[in-house]
Amino acid sequence: MVLEIKEFPNVREFISYIDKEIDGLRKSLSKVLKDVEDLRAKAEKVRKLRETLARIVEGLEKTGSREVDLKDIKLIINPTVEDEARLMEDLISDMQERILTFQKVRKAVEPLMELGELPTAIKVVFKDGKPVKLLLRTV
Repeated sequence: MVLEIKEFPNVREFISYIDKEIDGLRKSLSKVLKDVEDLRAKAEKVRKLRETLARIVEGLEKTGSREVDLKDIKLIINPTVEDEARLMEDLISDMQERILTFQKVRKAVEPLMELGELPTAIKVVFKDGKPVKLLLRTV
């Protein structure tokens, strides 16, 4: 869990930041979706090749990856195409969740723009890259 505080001079700048984040995430998501599509096609070809080889060659060992826990990180040795596709799918889910979070926050904050310029800066607390608290001092 990563906590971070960012300060914005006004609501308009914060909404502009949100819009840029959403745009960047959508562009990245589009690329990752294409990569996953390519990986899935490759994984299917590899699966068919393994099945064919297993029928042809008796006793053929099934090759696969091995995951090793290094306390703070996992090491995947000889990752299969399927392993890579699963990791990319997890990335897609996270990106989609972040986009939805930013969209919800934008919608919730938009009414503050009607107030015009506020006499104070806005501080936003981010948890794992997602805005979770908005600090607006009224005094």
